[in-house]
Amino acid sequence: MKKKGQLFAQPFIIIFALIVAILVVIWGVKVIFDLKNRADFTEVIATIADIRDDVNTYFYLEQGSSKLLNYIVPKDTKCICFKDLSGFSDNPESDIPVLCDPEELENLKKEIDESTTRNVFVTPIGNYNIKSHDIEKEILAPFGKNPLCIQIKNQRFRAIIENKGAHVAVSRYC
Repeated sequence: MKKKGQLFAQPFIIIFALIVAILVVIWGVKVIFDLKNRADFTEVIATIADIRDDVNTYFYLEQGSSKLLNYIVPKDTKCICFKDLSGFSDNPESDIPVLCDPEELENLKKEIDESTTRNVFVTPIGNYNIKSHDIEKEILAPFGKNPLCIQIKNQRFRAIIENKGAHVAVSRYC
């Protein structure tokens, strides 16, 4: 025969076990989403590093050497923008896409205008911990408009880099 105290303890144990199980599931879901965000961020950083390596390589090749850059980026990435800090681009016209919502467009313009040491920007600005990157500002310059933003289509970043003698120019791939 069970005592009254034991009879009332069993429901509390079951309720406690359910609460612990729910908390474990919630924690697991949070970890999975954090891991996905970290993977996207890492993929963006890897793409920027690959672009940096290509720019450095083509800077030391003959003038006129060019390459098509073709990288896969995370699904949420809308465009990658390049700002001239080298002084080679004399076109003050900007080429910031209107594909972003108005708030995102304002954030991007603000980030580009305020940056004096970074020359590569990835949108949407709020998606990643690091909003801007630098690629050897003395040798990289956008071709044409400054800043030059290249839209991501089907998760692909496509651009052309070309050695112009004193610097490497980046331009859109049509």
